[in-house]
Amino acid sequence: ARAPGTGPRTPFSSASFFDASKAFATSHRDRISLEAFESLLRWLKEDGSEIAIFDACNVTKQRRAKLGELVCALNDEAAGRESPVSIVFIESICYDEQMVLQLMEGKVQNSPDFVSLPKAAAMADLHERIRHYEKVYQTVAHDEGPYIKILDLSSKASVSNVYGRMASSVLPFLLALHTMDRPVLLYMLPSGDEAGSSPQYREALVRWARSYARSSELTILTSTEPSALAAAQGLADASG
Repeated sequence: ARAPGTGPRTPFSSASFFDASKAFATSHRDRISLEAFESLLRWLKEDGSEIAIFDACNVTKQRRAKLGELVCALNDEAAGRESPVSIVFIESICYDEQMVLQLMEGKVQNSPDFVSLPKAAAMADLHERIRHYEKVYQTVAHDEGPYIKILDLSSKASVSNVYGRMASSVLPFLLALHTMDRPVLLYMLPSGDEAGSSPQYREALVRWARSYARSSELTILTSTEPSALAAAQGLADASG
């Protein structure tokens, strides 16, 4: 957890550092990014390495093209001696404003970039950083090669030119990730001596759904038993 307003701020962490119109900041960010990516490529040449994740804001087509060039150079160097390295871009697209806000709050609470700032100042700084990214942001296009686009951090995805292990293992893994709370609620049908009380239990379940703040987000899974189907229908009607 963060201690608001304590300690010095991490160098080059303010929003102005992410302003693409500032030549020094842009060149500094590019240099750091490429050094990290070259370190990743060196690791991929080691025995036992299989998949590497480069977590960076590669928001422009130019930056992504440079990464592709470095991968091609690595493959040319190792031609005939090692299996080629392939690159897949993973883009997270979030349209849900409330979800974006929750993610931002999580970042300012846990990132060293904001540890010296009060929460309100940290959120304002992060908003400004995002605006800088939005000015230059270019979504990944088909002509850039394989990509996976995850929408609103949920099980919706747009995929292009993804085959083999990426399609059978990495893609399902990405879709199964939960970066935000997703409560699982279980309802057990009355049985035995309580079986005759099913209508009362069902009515109680409906009352709960009507008062539940996240009822519109409920995904209902049920068995095919008639009493279970009736309970599920009442729950669905109550949650809208």
